[in-house]
Amino acid sequence: MQFPLLAVHLVPFSLLITLTGGNSSINANATVDERSSALSPDDTLFAHLRCFELFASKQSEHRDRDASIWLGWDGRYLQATDRTPKFVRCVLNRLGFIDATSERFNENIIRTQYNEYKRWMTVSEEAVERFISDIKEIGQLNTTDDDAIYDAFEPLFNNHSNVFFQLFLRDVGVLQNMYEDKTVSVRAPNQTVVQFCELQMDVELWNDICRIRAYEISNHTEAMERHIACIFRGFQYLDVNNSIDEEEVARDHELIGSLDAASRMYIQQCASDASQEHEVPKRSLAMYGCLLDGVYSYAFKEAFDFREIRSGNLTFTLKNLPYDRAQVKQQILALDKEHCNDEQQLAGRSAE
Repeated sequence: MQFPLLAVHLVPFSLLITLTGGNSSINANATVDERSSALSPDDTLFAHLRCFELFASKQSEHRDRDASIWLGWDGRYLQATDRTPKFVRCVLNRLGFIDATSERFNENIIRTQYNEYKRWMTVSEEAVERFISDIKEIGQLNTTDDDAIYDAFEPLFNNHSNVFFQLFLRDVGVLQNMYEDKTVSVRAPNQTVVQFCELQMDVELWNDICRIRAYEISNHTEAMERHIACIFRGFQYLDVNNSIDEEEVARDHELIGSLDAASRMYIQQCASDASQEHEVPKRSLAMYGCLLDGVYSYAFKEAFDFREIRSGNLTFTLKNLPYDRAQVKQQILALDKEHCNDEQQLAGRSAE
């Protein structure tokens, strides 16, 4: 596999804006309920992208600079700007590197990441233990203070940047090794989360794929549950505890301009009802079905489509591009054509 295929997770900004990829599941045979507590490349990329969205400059020139620094894997990662401390605390929180309960840096996530991914890493266990030892030396933190977190993390990073980037899957060598390992499932460059999950879906869903893309729910219930859970994991609609992240769902509605008090309340009710399901796949399909039912069905389809397109094209995030309904619809129809002929298309899609 050629090096540029890794560009979604890596540094060069010119590549980042044109390519995307990911890893929704390290073990292709594992169920969503069996998912490791370790963060995947998609998880760590999402942490950086979401914090970039929140704190990057809105001015094009400065935004490009923020992307080249914050989404990279070299010493410039902590280059000081007035926005950097906020970005750093945001990322470390999303990576689970900050333990808000003990108000310390979390050494356990370091061990978890190393144990899960060490076969692809080049750092030694001794180097990881030195990193952990230095973490322990830091002691209690003011976890709500951006500058305090930045100041505490800076010497750690300066002394252990290679270990940090490898552990949190931001290092080109680690990602190259993972992409070349055929025993793991990885999302290809420019492949959307939905496309990736379609390749993982159970064989009994294959004949239903066109209808599923058109928002019909297959009567192969268990397979459909697993498929939607795969998508929800990739969309980050499931949080680290496998609970429905209603704020993430609401955010996608907000991006298309359809979120108001009533629709937010409906999303919250759907999440509450779905949470009664103890198994993650059942919970995911319950949430999906609820969002497709009722007066907000079309808004959900629009939001879901936009999320699919954004998952395969980082340009929307990096360039802060607004929602273009006609453009997204055209791109979704192009994806549909990979599975559906003209007669099959749009069975469950609105022609509006």
